[in-house]
Amino acid sequence: MKVSINKLLLTSFLCFFTLTALAKTQEEVLKDFSAWDKKTNNLFIAFDQNTSFEDILISSSTGTLTKEGQNLILDTYENGKLIQRAFTDKKIIKIFDPEGNLITTSDWQTWQQAQTNKALFDFGNYAQVLKDHKIKNFTQEEKNYQLVLEGQNENDTYELTFLLDEKSFPIQITLQSQGVKTTTNLSEIKINQPKVKESKK
Repeated sequence: MKVSINKLLLTSFLCFFTLTALAKTQEEVLKDFSAWDKKTNNLFIAFDQNTSFEDILISSSTGTLTKEGQNLILDTYENGKLIQRAFTDKKIIKIFDPEGNLITTSDWQTWQQAQTNKALFDFGNYAQVLKDHKIKNFTQEEKNYQLVLEGQNENDTYELTFLLDEKSFPIQITLQSQGVKTTTNLSEIKINQPKVKESKK
């Protein structure tokens, strides 16, 4: 029994030591978070997004986002089928139907402001996100970090929460304001993948 207790204590100590060694300070996390602005040349993520009001689900969607430089392609799916594709160079945004027919064209900033969780499309703009907000809370959750932001103005009535992985990259983004909560879970994250060269015929 004594040996088992000693093994348990040793295991607990090693786990604590490992987590402590891996932990980063708030300053380090924010620095790495902002660094993605310049480090992200290309990106692919899958996401699912749920919006609720007073804990009652009002909308749900899934999709993928592909980033190449400043260009973003946002594909939205329903029951596994593509229902809309959006392309933007962060100046204008063009929205297409599943067959590739142009539906509408809009100013990027105007369109983005209307989104329930515009932070989803702010990849490569994290330094500005930090400048535009105040840090309300910062905590470590095992290997992840939770960063809660709020607006700079007194009239801002929202909270923007990022759950960051060990590399300070978002794996969940939550926007909460006046009873409305939009949570976006990110998965299949691929950053700066080498392009596949076309085979010579």
